Amino acid sequence: MTYSLLNTLRDALQRLVPPPRGCLLGVSGGPDSVALLRGMLQLQAEFGMRVEVAHFNHGLRGAASDEDQAWVEQCCLELEIPCHVGSAVLKAETLPRVSPSENALRQQRLDFLLATARQREIDTICLGQHRQDQIETLLHRLARGTGMRGLAGIPAVRLMAPGYRLLRPLLECSRDEILAYLASLSQDYRNDHTNDEIDYTRNLIRHELLPLLEQVHPQAGHNLLRLHAQIQDHLEFLQPFLARLEQESLLNRTPHLLQLRLLPLQAAAPLLVRELFVTLWDEQHWPRAGMTQQHWRTLADFVHVRSETLQLPGYITARKRALMLILQRDAPSAAP
Repeated sequence: MTYSLLNTLRDALQRLVPPPRGCLLGVSGGPDSVALLRGMLQLQAEFGMRVEVAHFNHGLRGAASDEDQAWVEQCCLELEIPCHVGSAVLKAETLPRVSPSENALRQQRLDFLLATARQREIDTICLGQHRQDQIETLLHRLARGTGMRGLAGIPAVRLMAPGYRLLRPLLECSRDEILAYLASLSQDYRNDHTNDEIDYTRNLIRHELLPLLEQVHPQAGHNLLRLHAQIQDHLEFLQPFLARLEQESLLNRTPHLLQLRLLPLQAAAPLLVRELFVTLWDEQHWPRAGMTQQHWRTLADFVHVRSETLQLPGYITARKRALMLILQRDAPSAAP
């Protein structure tokens, strides 16, 4: 088990181009992130990289949140590794009765990690998601409705900002492998009791939906991962076609504006057009959260219809002028 986890980490680091100069590890104190910490420290000299830790205290569980922070700080002190701590502006007692969404909490953490990486001049941020996290993500996206990009699951590597990437090197590891690795080191960790509650969607999927599916078919989780791998292969196959279509159609771009030739878009297969728009949204760092499959289909159809204007989520407007498609993102209007 130990050999397997370290090899998984090693393979993930070896695939990075360029190699990491340093890695900032997001450590909550739970078993996944603590295994990531211990494993990366074992490989630190082999890869000649600087390793540091970042911990974000949301303050949602009162004293327990502060105890997690203190535990991580003490662990880093014993391991002689720098630890950087951030905290939410609002503590649990000052929060409104409606809990913040999972997406909002995740974005808070990511913003802190990126800011810390920039401050410390570390190019690679690492998180401890593992195989079960991937399965839960696929189930969640299937339930709410998703396309090929959604079924590609959690990416092992993605660009967070120019010069800064996010790496999830444990996605091929099971939770059993992680726990066995920690046991081999006699390494303790923190247990977050809120992970056992079903108030959050992911916990409901983990504790109720997935076990129910595995009663129907014991290989349900494995089959979801197999589908995920097939989707990744399909998306990889599409990449050169998407690159060519982007080259043929893109006339001009600024952070808030895209100008595209209509004729190449009208001649391309609808699937390629939809996937190109998703790619452009990502390249522009425009919000995709509000864009459903129907929105992408409507936008792809828009290149063929006589309508001249289409309003999209995220304050984005599509307009046609002569033989050109213009996509523009406007700033939200100020509240009265």
